[in-house]
Order: sequence, then structure tokens, then C-alpha cells
Amino acid sequence: ELTYPGASFVKVHFEDFRPPPGLVIEVRNPSGTESYLYTRDHKDSRTFDAEMGDDGELNFYSMSISGETAVIEVQGHRGYIKSGGKAFKGRVFVDHVVRGLEIEKGAASLSSSRKSKGGHSLDVESSGGFLTESNCGLMERVDAVCWAGSDPEAYDRSQPVAWLVTRTSGCTAWRAGPDNHLFTNNHCISDQAATSASEVWFNYEKSVCGGDETETIVKVPAEQLITTDNTLDFTLFSVTDFSAIESFGNLGLEVREAVLGETIYIPQHGAGDPKQISIDSDMNQTGACQVDDESLYGRDFDTDIGYYCDTTGGSSGSPVLLAGSHKAIALHHQGGCLNSG
Repeated sequence: ELTYPGASFVKVHFEDFRPPPGLVIEVRNPSGTESYLYTRDHKDSRTFDAEMGDDGELNFYSMSISGETAVIEVQGHRGYIKSGGKAFKGRVFVDHVVRGLEIEKGAASLSSSRKSKGGHSLDVESSGGFLTESNCGLMERVDAVCWAGSDPEAYDRSQPVAWLVTRTSGCTAWRAGPDNHLFTNNHCISDQAATSASEVWFNYEKSVCGGDETETIVKVPAEQLITTDNTLDFTLFSVTDFSAIESFGNLGLEVREAVLGETIYIPQHGAGDPKQISIDSDMNQTGACQVDDESLYGRDFDTDIGYYCDTTGGSSGSPVLLAGSHKAIALHHQGGCLNSG
């Protein structure tokens, strides 16, 4: 049993996974409501980091366990571990865990005690080096479910938006179309190794407006990097077990230039929090988020639109949606008031 008080999740790393035939290694939460099974020949969902030497078979991460405690349980009995009348010797070595830390300075952080590979711990702000102080005026990011009654369409359109847990940090991702295609920022994941090391959480949102309980989270590993671009700061990728997330729908793209003054809103997982939506803005006379600059410098000239809609570290990769069509007009990637995508 591995417990880290205050952790939002615990993610176990197997350094040398060679269990005897017949033994099952279960990684679960204390109540057993979240569980992943691993054997020599079968592995439920897992991620692996090729840059750190993982191959996905002998070395890999279990899926994250929500909460501050992960239980690792060996299941089987002596009769299962015989081979040709002789005991079959195996080895399962857990060398470190990654855990979600409490929020610090408005950015979600992860920490890992990976001493066996480099002698350092990971504690990285989720901004990817971008400006993180992005609440413009009053903080008006609100739990997604708070809008279910007053703006049901905006709430419904937040369902394809997910939290992306990368090797070192947290960002936001979302389903772009009906196929297995998800968007996030290039500064969140930029190559295949980072993709294979990431997992995606759908339905990570509060059950009640302002409450503490969350809905049942659906977690899937990221699978294939499809394409990426540093200047436009986007990555398109796929996930394993796509059927598990199809029911959350997709957003679609508004393929045109934005118009100054258009009303927008941003569903997001800023600071690694359960899903929130920014709709209101005290920086605009209308009281609503809008396009405040239709041609802003991002990583090049005229690549971005600017807005005062509230975001923060971890909001990177969020869709910027038009209130009219409810399709994505931009991909959020930078703070600073104006924030931009």
C-alpha cells in the first residue's frame, strides 16, 4: 500500500516486470472501485516512457489511481507457479511512483521519486514554460456542472474535453472530430515518446456545483502521435481503447478566421482541477468572454487570437469555442492577459 497524503493520484512504475505464470498483479484503490490487472502476457491499460528506457513490457507505468493511496496486490497461489515440477522464479520490481501534487501557484504539478534513473525528482509546472498568471480580473473559471442548468449547451459541449496527464505535468486535451483524433499543445506532448507516456481522463468533473465529489473518471492511454507543429503549438494524437470515450462526443472545428468581438467560452482543466468552464469576463463590457484581438503574435506573427477569458497553468491545450456554433475556433496555449490561442 503506497500512500501520499494530499496526492490527487498515484501512478506506479514497474522497473522489472517478470511475474511467474499464473500470478496476477493488481493495482487498485483501497475500495477496489478502480482496478488494473497485469500478468506476464496480459496488461490492462498502461503507459511507458521510452526516453527513460521503458519498453512497455518489462518496464512500464500502471494507469494512475485516483486519490492518495494505491494498493499493489499479488494474486494467485503456490500451485500456479510451478513449471515442469520446479518452482518458476519471477521478479516484479517497483522502483518509483509518480503522484499528483497539491496545487501550487495556480499550476498543477507532478512529482516522481525516480532515483534509479538520474537521481532527480520531477516537479514541473504544467505551463510548459508559458505565462501562467492568466486570470484576468476576477477569477471566473467555474465548475462545468454549474452551467448545466443555465447554459446546458455549453455544458454539453464540454464533454469531449479531458485532462491530459503527461510524463511531467498536466494539460487539457479534446476530441476534435468523430474519429480517434485528439488535440492538445505541442508544448504538452511533442513526440511519440511523450505521447506513449501520457494518459487522458474523460468525465473528470464535479458531480455537484461547488461540491467535492467527482463523477466516475474514464482513463485511457494516449497511443499514437499523428502530427505536431511547434510554431502553431498543436499536437494531434490518438488513444487506445477509443470505444471507451466515443460516447463523450466531439467538438468539430470552425475553419475560418475569428472576428473581433465574437463571444467565446473555454472548457478546461486549469490547475489540474476537475473540469471548469470560463464563460463570464469582468474585463469586457458585455460581461462575457469574447475575441479581443483577432490577430495576435503567438509563436509567430498573426498566428493567435487574444481574449481576457480566464485560464491558468494546465489550461494549455483547451478548445476556444464560439458561443454561436459551439465549435472550436482556436487552441488555447498562452496566458498573460491577453490570453491567446
